[in-house]
Amino acid sequence: YWAVRAAAPHWLYVIHDSFRWWTPPPPRRRGYMRGCDGVALDTHAPSPGTPPGPLASQAWFDIRPQSAFLDNICSWRDRIRSLQDSALPLLVGEWSLATDNCAMWLNGFHDNARG
Repeated sequence: YWAVRAAAPHWLYVIHDSFRWWTPPPPRRRGYMRGCDGVALDTHAPSPGTPPGPLASQAWFDIRPQSAFLDNICSWRDRIRSLQDSALPLLVGEWSLATDNCAMWLNGFHDNARG
């Protein structure tokens, strides 16, 4: 954080929740990075009925009708507000430049290994 902030103080520093933020936030997460300017947390609302882990939030993996998907996402409003109040401003949804399912990035940067 400090290296990015020193080099580009006007940038928004966005970190990903690594698909783990949706459990009730333990005390160590409350106030995470509070006081750090220009920080936001990227998250994805999970879709029920999909396997746990990274695929749980992927719209392309959800075979239900679009209306069910939208109802599920809208039901997360209070949870998102609670998370934002206890931690950082949130960005919800997909905003990356990936045009596929992003699997090649799940193991780390430039790691296209499966599993």
